[in-house]
Parts: sequence; structure tokens; C-alpha cells
Amino acid sequence: MNALCQGAPSAPPRGGSELHPEPRQALRFPLGLAVSTERLYIADSGHHRILECSHGGRILRQFGLGTADFMDGNLAEAAFHRPQALVLERDSLYVADTGNHAVRRINLLTGIVDTLCGNGRPGAPVEGPVAQARQVSLDHPVGLAIADNQLHIAMAGDNRIWSYHLGQRSLQWRAGSGSIDERDGSGHLAAFAQPTALAVVQQVLYVADALGSSIRALQLRGDLVQTLVGQGPWRFGSEDGPRAQASLQFPQAIALSADAPLLWIADTGNGRLRTLRLGGGELTTQPLPRRLHGPAGLAVGAGAVWIAETDAHAVLRFDPDSGVLSEVPISE
Repeated sequence: MNALCQGAPSAPPRGGSELHPEPRQALRFPLGLAVSTERLYIADSGHHRILECSHGGRILRQFGLGTADFMDGNLAEAAFHRPQALVLERDSLYVADTGNHAVRRINLLTGIVDTLCGNGRPGAPVEGPVAQARQVSLDHPVGLAIADNQLHIAMAGDNRIWSYHLGQRSLQWRAGSGSIDERDGSGHLAAFAQPTALAVVQQVLYVADALGSSIRALQLRGDLVQTLVGQGPWRFGSEDGPRAQASLQFPQAIALSADAPLLWIADTGNGRLRTLRLGGGELTTQPLPRRLHGPAGLAVGAGAVWIAETDAHAVLRFDPDSGVLSEVPISE
């Protein structure tokens, strides 16, 4: 008998995996979230797109072709590469387009995507006016927050905090020496260890410093950096309580409550949702029914805390009043 025939596998039975491939997941490593009174926005990072959904999870619009690329334009033209943080301001949705080393903007009225700064390659940013958006270098922008017409950017690649002045179209180096460290101090004398997420209120910019397992505060008037929670470089834990004893493990997202002095924290390494009461309060773990799988995105609004459960490819809704945690069914 022919040797090839002896070793030939039999044909797969009808109805096998070749005829019924595994369905594509609605989300793949979701990261950044933003929420309005009617809409939920998701940075579907693994699919290189931004989704506009109802609060119930129905997909209303997709921004980005779904392939990793760097193109401005309308819904049929624009493309992203591993987008992460989102921040919503009136009719504009700002995107940390991490894989493209750029900051992008979506006009929610027209659907047009443009680039504020970034040339698609990692490089050292330079302070000053941005005459040509695509001639500016950024280095892994991952976190965003907006206040007073300034877009604040956490740059994980150079361990610094930058600000983009929307009116002046200029970049400013706010804080961080560039070295990987945890050091408090003024402006460029301070040091961060992979700043990953930002939130801002009343001239205070809060920073989730992932490698430092800490929460830092940057006073926007004077650029003074202080550590609120964190036991020092390369030290981490899961303790609740007073700030001097409390600990985190690799926090990757933060969000502020609109109606309370409360900072929500995605304690990624511990798989927990935690809160820090501002004004000197303690760090507290929220009692959830289960451990979270790699939570790396947060948004607070519409009566809920929205969680990107990144490693489970899901978005969750947590009701602080009832304690109910539910999955948002993302679908067309």
C-alpha cells in the first residue's frame, strides 16, 4: 500500500470544527472606558477599535476599521492600534492610541477621527508648540484626563506626565524625571514608575503608578507630586486601612465619583475594586461576589461603576448602592 495512504488522516466528520469555527468574541482585551448619561464607550484594544454602546451593551457605532493601522478620517477610513485610555469632553472623545504612540480625537457629531500629536513611532517628546501633529514623538501614552482645556497624558514609556494645551496646541512636560522610581517633589524632580491612569478634580491630578503600586497626586498649580498610597518602589500588597499602612498591587485604572470625594481604583494585581476616600480617608476593598480577572479600565457615571475586566474580555457594571455586579452583554 502507498505509504502516504497508510498515514493519511481520515476526513473530519460533518459538523466538525472546520465547518463551525469558534465565534469571534465581542471584545478582546478591553481597556479604556468612558460613560455619559446615555452612552458607554469602550476601547476594544485587541480589536483596534472604539465602540459606542448603549448602557445595555448594544453596539451603536464602531470607530476604527478593526485592523492595526494609523489613519485619520471618517468611520470607513480611520484606524487605531491598541487604543487604551478614553476621556469624554462634550462632543469629543479623546483616545490614547498607545500602539501608534499618539493621542487621537473622535468628533462624536461627525464621526471624524483626527490626530492631536504622535507620529506612529516611540520617541522622546519635546515641549513647545505642535505645528504638525504627525511630526511629534510620544512614548506609549496610556492614561488621559482633561481639565481647563488641557489634556493630561500619562506616558508609560518615559515615566512622565505631559499636558497638551488644546487651545494653544502645545505640549508641556509637567512632572517626572524620566527615571523609573518613586520620588515625591516638585515637577521634574519627582519620579514615577510607569504612570498608567489619570483622573482630575479641583486642580489635582491623580495618578495610578503601576510599577510603584501606588496612587500619587500632582497639584496642577505648582506641579508638586505627593504619594497618597504606596509603600515605596517595588513594594506591594493588599492591605486596607490608613494610607500609611495600606497597599496595592499594580493598579492600572482610576476614576472619580462625581457626587462624592471618592477615588475608585482597579487594583489589577489583586483582582479587586478598591476606593480611596479623598481628604485623608482610608483605602477600602469593595465587597464583590468574586475576584476580578485583570481589571484595567474604569469609568464612573450613570449610577454605576463600569469595569473593563480585561483578561476576561468583558465589561462589568457595579452598582455601589446594591452591591450587584453584572456583565454588560456587548453585542451588535
